Amino acid sequence: MVDAKKLKVAILGAGITGLSLSWYLEKYSSEPIEVTIFEKGLRVGGLLHTDTSSSTPFEVGPHTLRLSDPLKQICLELIEDLSLSDRMVYSALSAKKRYIGTGKKLYSMPPHPLKLLHPTPFKNIITPLLLERFKSHNYPDDLSIYDFFSKRYSSYIANQFIDPLVSGIFGGDCRSLSLKSCFPELDRCKNDKKSLFLAFLKFKQKSSSQIISFKKGLSELPNRMRQKMNAKICLDAKVTALDLRSKCALIANKETFEFDHIFSSLPAKALCPLLKENSLNSYSFLENLPFTSFKVIHLGFAESYSKAQGFGFLTPTWNHEKLTGVIFDSSIFPEQLHVPFKTKLTVLVHKRSSIYALNDSDLVKEILRELRNFLNISKRPLYQKVFHLQEAIPQYEVGYGVQLKKFREEIKEKLPSFSCIGNSFDGYSIPQCIASGRKEALNFLNKRTKQLVD
Repeated sequence: MVDAKKLKVAILGAGITGLSLSWYLEKYSSEPIEVTIFEKGLRVGGLLHTDTSSSTPFEVGPHTLRLSDPLKQICLELIEDLSLSDRMVYSALSAKKRYIGTGKKLYSMPPHPLKLLHPTPFKNIITPLLLERFKSHNYPDDLSIYDFFSKRYSSYIANQFIDPLVSGIFGGDCRSLSLKSCFPELDRCKNDKKSLFLAFLKFKQKSSSQIISFKKGLSELPNRMRQKMNAKICLDAKVTALDLRSKCALIANKETFEFDHIFSSLPAKALCPLLKENSLNSYSFLENLPFTSFKVIHLGFAESYSKAQGFGFLTPTWNHEKLTGVIFDSSIFPEQLHVPFKTKLTVLVHKRSSIYALNDSDLVKEILRELRNFLNISKRPLYQKVFHLQEAIPQYEVGYGVQLKKFREEIKEKLPSFSCIGNSFDGYSIPQCIASGRKEALNFLNKRTKQLVD
């Protein structure tokens, strides 16, 4: 029988995954628990970061929280537990409009139904959708997103619609990203002979989804979690070493701390040096996991622009556009817009862009030239700010799933007092991060309960 003493656990990283893990450990633990979170930065939230230096909130990381099945209820319950329900703001109807930007023009996605009846669009879009169920659906276990859509539908659909969508969501190239790791639900039914397109439409009809934020931006979520948790959160506390073989300990700010269990929610790049001395054969998985970098540019204008209505636009990688995408913030959440701004935009520039290496001043000048073409914006912004997101988004490339499985199996075998979760391993949307923290907490506590009973 294990002594009924206070359970001491540490969590590395105060991003939304680490905070969620702490929240659910406290919520579901049947024994006294003491949680300590170590965060190298000066705030909580990680990539979920709202900049409030102007009169209106601008999102640096994720711009919205999409509530959709199967994780919708988990998110809503958390929001209710945090007393944030009355702080939610809902996206405007105009946010349903999304565009592809190419050749300095915007094209509606999906195209207007009447345009689909013209010969060229009908051949390139409607015909592949109609012929889908008649094609061979014998795919390899793990293939790229591009290979799947080009084989099941057409290269036109893969290039024109899937490529910019994947670039906007994952910041990467659909030709190398894994369907299995990026879209697991789709991968599970990839060999079905029925139409996946029609199944998707039926699912959309049955399942309601909402796009939300909070009155002062998404950072209200991690900030409220910090306020309501009992966990001790150590900011400006970088963990420099882990001892997981002889004991369960870590070193932070030159001080040693011992725990019953240590969880890491750090990105693979940050976790890598901490596990170097723990004799893992699969250590190279952390070393070689690729990440992509972005620059995020916030612009606030005193004028209203009719073209900046909708969610925003993304550009296909194959056309080598300078902008990766533009988010129409003022159109999505007009409730967050405050004087003196009538239009606020977030511009994304990927590392592969020809203007990425420019200094911030020249970068903004180039962006404004591009916006003049895409959105007829001719005025200078009242407000501008550039953020550099270095190696921010992990890339789940083909083969990632097999390597992750081996890595986790070895961790479980060799380092039983250590666990790792986070966006390098479990998806990086806000709902995925919350669900990942909840799942890990329940798994750990269930295992702990069995140990106490034995």
